[in-house]
Amino acid sequence: MAKTFTWKLNAKVLESYTSEAGDTFENVIEQIHWRCEVSEGDQIKDVYGSLSLPKPTNVETYVDISAISAASDDDKKAMILGWAEILEPGFKQATEDKLAERLDAAVAAPVVSNVTIL
Repeated sequence: MAKTFTWKLNAKVLESYTSEAGDTFENVIEQIHWRCEVSEGDQIKDVYGSLSLPKPTNVETYVDISAISAASDDDKKAMILGWAEILEPGFKQATEDKLAERLDAAVAAPVVSNVTIL
């Protein structure tokens, strides 16, 4: 059976942020909360965490959350995991590899059961 990976992504958003240069930005994504789940048959393993994003310093470094909201789910995932890759190169693959190893270990573990003797 093939492993299936599912990513769930949420953002912590600042209502307003003013840069050192005096530029004000609305709805600034400050942090991404993520959860990755792998499943194979009835076995499931997951891991979660968060990544802090640098605040915008100018218009070129500002990402308008409405642009993300309007994107397809696949495009949203690609954008957000793309940021994670910039901040932590290899993030997505390392996360999925770690989960796959945990799942393989769970599948390979011997079945242990309790038997009442007396």
